[in-house]
Amino acid sequence: MFHRIRPLAVWTLLFASLAAGSLVSCGKSPEEKTQARVLARVNGDPITEVAVLRRIQSMRGNITKEDVDHGTWQRLTESAVESEMLDLLLLQAAKKEGYTVSPKTVDRDLARTREMLGEKAYQAMLEKRGVDEDQFRRYLADRLLR
Repeated sequence: MFHRIRPLAVWTLLFASLAAGSLVSCGKSPEEKTQARVLARVNGDPITEVAVLRRIQSMRGNITKEDVDHGTWQRLTESAVESEMLDLLLLQAAKKEGYTVSPKTVDRDLARTREMLGEKAYQAMLEKRGVDEDQFRRYLADRLLR
């Protein structure tokens, strides 16, 4: 009626349980999933994978890595990273020299963007970028400064 449990079976079961537990714990945490992967830094400022993808898509439409061959995607990525680097260098130099953009100019650009897109598309754009209006305002100020 009762069977003896063999030590090998116990160790096998224990090992399988530990292995399964460690695999589950290896998944990315919610914080890691939301953090953008940094591809390069320019004087400490990051260039993220998200920014590079956004630049590629602004130049080539809603393209993804799967839409083109590996070599083409590599060239697009390198070009986008270089453009991001140049923009960061320009922004850093402008700030170092003390250049600023007036809030009135930023407000004008923000209003123009909102008007061109319409309120619904404007809100969708903010959501897609994962930013609020203040963060987008800072982006516009930096873009104007460059």
